Amino acid sequence: MLPWSKEGKEALEVILKELAREGIQPGDRRQFKSVTAVQAFAFLNGADEVRPEHLEVAQHCLWDDPTEQPQKVAQVIAKIANPTGMRVTQLLLEVESVLGSTDVRNLADAAKAAAKLGEIDRQFSSMSGNGRLEKARVYLKDQLKKLKLASIEAV
Repeated sequence: MLPWSKEGKEALEVILKELAREGIQPGDRRQFKSVTAVQAFAFLNGADEVRPEHLEVAQHCLWDDPTEQPQKVAQVIAKIANPTGMRVTQLLLEVESVLGSTDVRNLADAAKAAAKLGEIDRQFSSMSGNGRLEKARVYLKDQLKKLKLASIEAV
């Protein structure tokens, strides 16, 4: 049983209140199982106590209706427990959008995409966070390199 930090307890309370405002009220058993899942997640990540960022795994437990609530629960938890992780996800979706809409055979299009990816990398560099942020930056740099190589080969 991993102890909870004060911040972790407060974040869980805020999450449950916010979910109630959204009309999502998980039962006592789901809440209890979520607490155990969060503790296990924190332990597996090598933490000595449960902190707010470990609450991200609760998105898989704190819902009743599987059709629409999991998405809403994930948004609420990300906003409260891990705003950096939420921003990283948004930026990665933007990276995929840029890459998907770029014609590498068109040098002007490829240059615009490279500039946009560079801007996203600057946003990543201004953030502080965990290993997920670093993995996202490595992925972005790899995609930027592939974009440049593909545009050179297309010429």
